[in-house]
Amino acid sequence: MPDSNNNDEKKSQSRRFLFRNTRSANKAEAKAVDGAEQKELMKRDELSEQMLSIARRGTDEQFEEIMRKGANIRYIDPKHHTNILHRAASVAAFKFIRMLVDNGYDLDFLVKDHQGRFPSAIAMEVADEPELAEFLLEKEIEQAQRLGQDYQALLIEDGPWAPSASIPSDP
Repeated sequence: MPDSNNNDEKKSQSRRFLFRNTRSANKAEAKAVDGAEQKELMKRDELSEQMLSIARRGTDEQFEEIMRKGANIRYIDPKHHTNILHRAASVAAFKFIRMLVDNGYDLDFLVKDHQGRFPSAIAMEVADEPELAEFLLEKEIEQAQRLGQDYQALLIEDGPWAPSASIPSDP
């Protein structure tokens, strides 16, 4: 049985680095790294953007290949503030989303897009897919509870959700 404290620490570390791989964060981080590291960060962003496109119209095999190449599953498109769940929900890709969940990918269900919508809202409003919306809503609520967040309060917050607000500060 895995050590729950170790798992909690890994999840906490994962949340701390959520924005390290968004384009704007990479630009700031790139100032502090050498040229080779900067190229690697930018390559990962490009792979992650391709991953978002695959979520909308690609195959599982294409997705698996882009992940092997180093795409970041928690990547957030800096222009529209969407992640893989928003993109897949917009085309009612329930099977794809289920595959992500079933394979244990480190997904962030609590990201709001630039219009303040969670993935469940995209599934309803854009794709008109109530079953997918219900599935995503359950996952959003579960994740909020695990993070000690009030889901109802997150719903009424203005603008994109700031994951850093839920990240415990380092001592």
